[in-house]
Amino acid sequence: MPEPPPSRRRLRSLHRDNIDFRDAPMIYIATEDRYAVSQYFSFLHLPWVQVHVLTPGEEAISGQTALDTLKQTSTEPGDQRWLLLDTDRHAEAEHLRSFTSILQQARQSGIEVALSKPCFEFWLWLHWGDPIPANRCQSAQEALREAIGTYNKTNLRPEHWPLERVFAACHRARALDEATTGGDIPVAPSTRVYKLIESIAHAASLRRITEPWQSFRAARIER
Repeated sequence: MPEPPPSRRRLRSLHRDNIDFRDAPMIYIATEDRYAVSQYFSFLHLPWVQVHVLTPGEEAISGQTALDTLKQTSTEPGDQRWLLLDTDRHAEAEHLRSFTSILQQARQSGIEVALSKPCFEFWLWLHWGDPIPANRCQSAQEALREAIGTYNKTNLRPEHWPLERVFAACHRARALDEATTGGDIPVAPSTRVYKLIESIAHAASLRRITEPWQSFRAARIER
């Protein structure tokens, strides 16, 4: 029997004492990144929310094609669509107009955007330390290598990204985002991936959610 498409998959609880087999909310993520993003989110074990990273495969990928993929993804009530973008080269003068267009299209389509300046590696770095002046992706990658001894975006190690560090990164990223100007495209190194993590925690809180996600969700509400 063929496997149903992602938006129709039944939740398979990790526990034997199954109470509810209703469909779990799907969180669809599209990105230009071929490796790091899908690996990273596979490390977040949440049996009551399904996170599905739409990886680009072998074809050429861009912010626009990632957005178009999300637009074409069918959803059900409670599902979310997120576009993860790096400013990297996109915020340069010759690309700024098309980049701004992508952000506008996403907003008009009800798609959330988690932007990282300069790149996703800056978000990964915040798991390990306070913000650094990483205006180039290479700077963030070098900081990661110094912190964890190695960094290869094609082969992330789950032990480098435990949940306590994910929550620490959210705290750092939120504080940085609130202090950074620039609107849709921040003027300084920062990342809004924390908004996606918080949204995942919120979606999970509408279901059964276990520690430490419950504590993280509670802490966000109490702020």
